[in-house]
Amino acid sequence: ETDENCGCNSSATQECYSGYAQSFDANSKCKKGTQTCIGGEYWTECKDDILPTPEVCNNVDDDCNGTIDDGFGVGQTCNVGLGICRRNGTFQCDETGNAVCNATMGEPVLEICGNNLDDDCDGSTDERPCVE
Repeated sequence: ETDENCGCNSSATQECYSGYAQSFDANSKCKKGTQTCIGGEYWTECKDDILPTPEVCNNVDDDCNGTIDDGFGVGQTCNVGLGICRRNGTFQCDETGNAVCNATMGEPVLEICGNNLDDDCDGSTDERPCVE
């Protein structure tokens, strides 16, 4: 046996963590706690540590795996609208925790005949009625 009954220095504190986390950086929700030596014999339970939770779209690494908002497609390309109204953007987290496309759809106009564009943004090109 090695180092049995070594105890600890009374009132000493040390960092601790009672869960599993890969990351404790500034973007991580997870935080280490502390425990205190009692009577020079044993350490208290870990207090004030913060454990991982399921990932939420909130610009924080909730599951503490080292990646912020993984699984939500944040930063990936997206688009909204059809025809001439189509606009590109990227997925971002909104204030309710959902990943949404930050593009704003363009404004439709009256369909123009023969220009091979979807001017009224309905998914069809040069359909009647249209402006000659």
